[in-house]
Amino acid sequence: MSTNRTPPDYAEALAAGQVPNLVGRDFTADAPGEKLVGAITYITTGEGWLYLATVIDCCTKEVIGYAMDDHYQTSLISRAIRNAARNRRLAKEAIFHSDRGSNPGLNRSSQNRLPEPIVGAH
Repeated sequence: MSTNRTPPDYAEALAAGQVPNLVGRDFTADAPGEKLVGAITYITTGEGWLYLATVIDCCTKEVIGYAMDDHYQTSLISRAIRNAARNRRLAKEAIFHSDRGSNPGLNRSSQNRLPEPIVGAH
């Protein structure tokens, strides 16, 4: 059993320099909707775990989108991003960043340019 929490193909691509570092540990932005970060919080309830995915704007530091569910899957994160796009106008080349390897469904990368249909949802 491996203790490495990073998916092997992502770790190989990262080591080979094939995964661009779009954020460079700079969690600031010149304007709202340009750079977003995501976080997952696990909340224990009387009925089991509740997972809360949030999207935070790096310029305003506001939570601009969130989603909750009883699972931690890509669809939870995707809903949080779609909700953020409904609440705020996102830049055409908006970047979404989450902890490396936190969820492999977003191209197994921790940093992604958001697709046009999500960005233009406002």
